[in-house]
Formats: sequence, C-alpha cells, structure tokens
Amino acid sequence: MNKHEPADLARLSLQDLTNLPVEAPNTPMHVGALGVLEGRAISDAEQRIRIDAIRADIEARLHLVPELRRVLRKTRPFQGHPLWVDDPGFRIENHVHRVELPPPGGEERALRFAERLMGKLMDRNHPLWQLWFLEGYGPGEVGVFLKLHHVLADGAAVLKIVSLLFDVGPGAVAPTVVAWSPAPPPAGRLLYRDNAARKIATLVRAALRLRHPVALARSAALWSVISEGFGAPRTSINRPIRSVAHAGGVKINDLVLNLIAGGLREVLVSRGESVEGVSMRASWP
Repeated sequence: MNKHEPADLARLSLQDLTNLPVEAPNTPMHVGALGVLEGRAISDAEQRIRIDAIRADIEARLHLVPELRRVLRKTRPFQGHPLWVDDPGFRIENHVHRVELPPPGGEERALRFAERLMGKLMDRNHPLWQLWFLEGYGPGEVGVFLKLHHVLADGAAVLKIVSLLFDVGPGAVAPTVVAWSPAPPPAGRLLYRDNAARKIATLVRAALRLRHPVALARSAALWSVISEGFGAPRTSINRPIRSVAHAGGVKINDLVLNLIAGGLREVLVSRGESVEGVSMRASWP
C-alpha cells in the first residue's frame, strides 16, 4: 500500500445511507442543542464574547472528534459506499460563530434563533456542524447553540461531543495543541480494491452461514423479520408525509413508541379501517 493511502476508509454506514437520501427541505436530518453558559469566563471587559480565544480552544480539541473536520465524498460505480475524507479547506471560523440576540434576549429569542437555523439544510460541501455563541442572552449569561447532522451524532452522541469540546468546570487545564493537516483523499484504485475486498468478505460470511446449521437458522429467522417490511398493508397511513407537528416535548423513546402504537390504531379505527390482523413495522433514525 502507498504510504499516502489511508489504511482504514471511513465508509458511510447503512444507517447513514438511509438518513442522507431521505433528507429534503421539509425533512431535515440534523439535530440541535441549545444551552446557557456562565458568561464571565468567556467575555471581555465590554461583555463581548472572546470568539478568537474560543475558536482556538475548540480547534485544539478537534483531534478528539476527527469527524468534525471531514466532508462527504461521493464514489463512482464499483467504488463502494461514499466515505468521509478530511476537508482540505477546513477553517474553524466557518463553524464557530458569534451573534447578538435582539432585545430583550433570553430563552425566547434564543429559541427563535435556533428555530430559524434548524429550518435550513446543511451544506454537504463542508463539515456538517455549526456552533453559535449568543450574546445578549441575559446578565452574565451566554447562549450557545450547536447544530450538526444526524450522520455525525444522535442525541446521546451530541452530549459526548459537547463534553469533549468544552471544559466541564472551572480551572480546567488548557488542551495540548495537536498539529493537524488534511490527509489526501484515497486514490480511486484503493476504493475499487477496498470495495472488492468487502464484497468478498460478505460472500465468505454468507457461505459460512450456509455451512453452519445454527447460523443458517438465525439468518432465516432474520430474513423472515426483514421480509415482513415488504409489501406494507394498504392503509391511509402509508402515503407521503406532508407535515409533522411536534407537540408536548416528548423525547423518551419508550413513551414515543407507546404513543405511536396506540395512535396508529386510533387513527385507523376512526377512519373506519379494519385493524384485525394488520401488522406494521416502523423505524426512525
């Protein structure tokens, strides 16, 4: 292998390949987090956020989350799944911003700011994250809004990224600066070779399952589950979704599942549709 060729390609996962194609202006696939910081430690005497120092501090930590410096690269036929590569034009200034909330500031203005930004799709030509520090939130306080694509992190992973990029308490030791330069993208021949190797490995695993009765039985059971998802029943639910309303601030997955299961049944019954023997499977990223 050429010394300039990466040994481990950051291919998109099957979940990534599910999330990205369905994204549209009315179906954004990014997530966001809005919080409040104690402002004195990150503001100057004029109560202005010291954005240059903040950018330098965050950039010094980006080696802990290398995905934040990567962009999506499409592949040609027979080169396999798209992959993540280092952004040769990465600049921290394009991702960490300072903005002043209009009076009177506070949670309401911060939520409006976040709502407006969450309605915009992210540019896939750049690393899929943005961070804003919101001046004028309140006396001695600074708002902070993080927006990043779901292919980088889900809700729980967002908290992990925040813990890596920010000090968790006063008196934290400044991070050690780690020199970084973008790695060159993999050559086309490497992508072809890697894709062929992955396909062969998949075939070998399939052959081993066929030879092993227990593995074969498990594969058959898995296929029976997957196959149930094909040929979904004809109901008023299975049609393009035009609008989605988030009400009640529900976030716990178990509760959402319970509401969906009961809600689907009530909707169908209210429309005079039979639910006898109807089995549905639903998923979300």
